[in-house]
Amino acid sequence: MQFVLVFVCVLVCVLVFVFVLFVYVNLGEKFAVHARTTVTFAGVASTVYDGNVGVYPGTSITGSRNFVGSGGVVTDSDVFANHVVDAHVLGMAAHDNEEFMAIEMGGVTFGPGTHRSGSAINFAHGTVVTLDGENDQDSKFTFIAGTTLITAADTTFNLIRGAKAENVLWVLGTAATLGARSEVAGSIMAGTAITFGTNSKLYGCALAQTAVTFESGGSVVLKQVFTGAPSPAPSANPIATPSAAPTTTLSANPSLSSEPSSQFVSGEICEDFAVNARTAVTFATNNMVHNGDVGVYPGTAITGRPRFEQGAKVEDDRSELQRFANRVVTEHAERMSQKGGSTIAIEIGGVTFDKEGIYRSATAFNIASGTVTLHGNSTAKFTFIAGTALTTAADTKIILTGGVKAENVLWVLGTAATLGARSEVAGSIMAGTAITFGINSKLYGCALAQTAVTFASGSVVVHNQVDTGAPSSAPSVTPIATPSAAPSLAPTGNPTTSSAPSFGSVSGEMCSDFAVHARTTITFAGVTSIVYDGDIGVYPGTSITGSYLTPTGGVVRDSDFADHVVGKHASAMAAYPQVANMAIEIGNQKFEPGTHRSGSAINFAHGTVVTLDGAGEYTFIAGTTLITAADTTFILKNGAKAENVLWVLGTAATLGARSEVPGSIMAGTAITFGTNSKLYGCALAQSAVTFESGGSVLVDQDYGTLP
Repeated sequence: MQFVLVFVCVLVCVLVFVFVLFVYVNLGEKFAVHARTTVTFAGVASTVYDGNVGVYPGTSITGSRNFVGSGGVVTDSDVFANHVVDAHVLGMAAHDNEEFMAIEMGGVTFGPGTHRSGSAINFAHGTVVTLDGENDQDSKFTFIAGTTLITAADTTFNLIRGAKAENVLWVLGTAATLGARSEVAGSIMAGTAITFGTNSKLYGCALAQTAVTFESGGSVVLKQVFTGAPSPAPSANPIATPSAAPTTTLSANPSLSSEPSSQFVSGEICEDFAVNARTAVTFATNNMVHNGDVGVYPGTAITGRPRFEQGAKVEDDRSELQRFANRVVTEHAERMSQKGGSTIAIEIGGVTFDKEGIYRSATAFNIASGTVTLHGNSTAKFTFIAGTALTTAADTKIILTGGVKAENVLWVLGTAATLGARSEVAGSIMAGTAITFGINSKLYGCALAQTAVTFASGSVVVHNQVDTGAPSSAPSVTPIATPSAAPSLAPTGNPTTSSAPSFGSVSGEMCSDFAVHARTTITFAGVTSIVYDGDIGVYPGTSITGSYLTPTGGVVRDSDFADHVVGKHASAMAAYPQVANMAIEIGNQKFEPGTHRSGSAINFAHGTVVTLDGAGEYTFIAGTTLITAADTTFILKNGAKAENVLWVLGTAATLGARSEVPGSIMAGTAITFGTNSKLYGCALAQSAVTFESGGSVLVDQDYGTLP
């Protein structure tokens, strides 16, 4: 199958594409921009390198433009205009047997050949698109879209191993829109219009069936060669070929000579501070600070108090605070002005960085989903510099492999950092404005803000994290280190519990003498509920209402136990993030001893029968809720005991009517017992405990038995 494509390079050419081969035929003209209706140069003057601007059958070319090299305005281009129409039709009809690719693409690597979308091709904000020539200097790339091509702002291309802009072609059913500052490799044949966003650049020709519009300051570079753009264009070639091909990993400039000498982050940048702000630090409930001080200067406001571990404290020496605050301002300015390194995409979720060095974004760094992996040896140092913000979505993580240490990772931000709920970030943060921690988020480094630092419930800062694990008083399993073996995806948990925080007999060590404890209220509604083998307590609240029986216990107010619960809950939530996540919705499933984790909820459907098989400890950790639907039951066999089962929840627990659950529950918010539900363990809530009607709590009873 043979068809003709018009492709403009040094000369306007017809490309005959036989399977994957281009053949060049000189048409005797050279166009950088051609439209059938109008060409409009709006705003700041745009620049056209080494090519003509033409319109036919229309005649309107308006606005301010500069021609660099050869080139000018041509209005009698009827022959060329007809060739463009024919070539576009043939190009759209070609390769209809090619597999469709995704519409929305980011951070993708393409090899030579034809890539087709049945509708649009969209590149998200800040995307870096790699074209890999596979060491073939004549490698050709054709992209065919049923409708539009849209490159969002700051989209760039990386041409490697022989790929050239002159051998890239975009054939579109309708329009092309190049976002502000986007830089696109290849020529465009559009079924309708082509629009250049502010300061966007096309390294090829722009051929439109209707209009071509430059919003302000755009450029068309026709003679793009292997070594970069023409000399009048910016000297840094955004689509030049680097000496080696990146894979799905990203490698920075390994030279750190341009960095300030204070590279060892936890020791020399953070000093003794885990948290430092210039205006205010605000803590919520269940926060922990390990191995570092908290300070504010020139402000003084520190609201709330976290749990301090390993000598952490509030620094109140104003002269010391002033010295450190001034140093942070200076250090931040120096880091923001660093030169060199690799410019990378804004969205870095799912990316592996396998070389130490400096990575920068002119705007933000976003981790929308998944994990970011930093790979290297124990001395590898990673610096990430963003012109604006760092935002990590809920449940995202930064994973360190090969020996990389959190103490050698630094995030330098022009504005703010926002850590999503349950996200886990390796490295210290120097923010130009504020740092905000989402619920149960964790930072393994220090948090240094030019304005405020704000913690949501359950968030943790671990200063001086080393590669062997967290501080001795924190969970000893390294939350961001590489486990010696990959965690099993089966629901059998992590069988190795010796290095994990051992809760032993939960009823004895976690519950103490309490069967039910809340921080706000305990409510017994409906039919009388029964609490066996333990006390009932509320602190700092005082409200216990409704009808209940406590055959062997009483009502106790104990502030020390309330603090004990807060600390235990925070420690348990911080444990085991490297354990593979299990499904949120769980049916009739068997679990063996170990740790079982869900990044969000744990749900048991109506009538589920769950089996715990084997002697040992069972720990279930959910980022949010535990919900057992009505009539959920458990089978404990081969030595499994309710006293050795623990449920640790980021938010609430709801036990459905008539459900029977083994183990104790530590909830980040409330615990609700459905009608006639039973818990074989203690119920410890950070807010309220509510019994709807006739529920039971049995701390020291074997599962499935009543006294």
